[in-house]
Amino acid sequence: MAKVTIREVEVLNNNCSFVDKFQFKIRFDCIEDLQEDLDWKILYVGSANSTEFDQELDELSTGPIPVGVHEFVLEADGPDPTKIPASEIVGVTVVLITCSYRTQEFVRIGYYINNEYQDEQLREDPPEQPIIERLSRVISTNPRVTRLQINWDGTENIMPEQKTISDDFGFGELLSEAIADEPGKPKGANQPPMQQARPGFVENSMDCHNVEMNID
Repeated sequence: MAKVTIREVEVLNNNCSFVDKFQFKIRFDCIEDLQEDLDWKILYVGSANSTEFDQELDELSTGPIPVGVHEFVLEADGPDPTKIPASEIVGVTVVLITCSYRTQEFVRIGYYINNEYQDEQLREDPPEQPIIERLSRVISTNPRVTRLQINWDGTENIMPEQKTISDDFGFGELLSEAIADEPGKPKGANQPPMQQARPGFVENSMDCHNVEMNID
């Protein structure tokens, strides 16, 4: 049985500058004392083509965790644009929150992001080299949530799913769909070739926002 239930994740600055911090207010329940930390990460998908450009923006450990309701703000600086292909800075991408216990990831929460110019003229005729200080970041309010079963204390008869977080954030399919469905463009019009196809979502993905998320 899962020992953590995430009740709510609120995006505190869903419309801001590209260089502003990411801020997420997270509220979760713990039904049994956890002797070890929960490890949270914020990951930014830099390219639809390859995991090479993904950036870990921050990592935070919370614990030990007593029984009860807990709330905190998870925040991180924005991505380093010099580590993102210039052709993929502007447009749709994904930011991902993960949480692990005893090195086992048990939840990932992903949001679409649209990086766009505030100025209409720049939107219609974007420069070849993006002007970072003129970009705004709009975060979708409907996250995609993936839940994974893990061994919380080593006594449950569950084989935790093996994931290599640095190589597979599981958002290739999500990002490709977002690019293909970008408003005002034919489906697939600006979808880049997937020479190094990113793996898609696992089958137990779901969409939810500001509702109870039972991790089981």
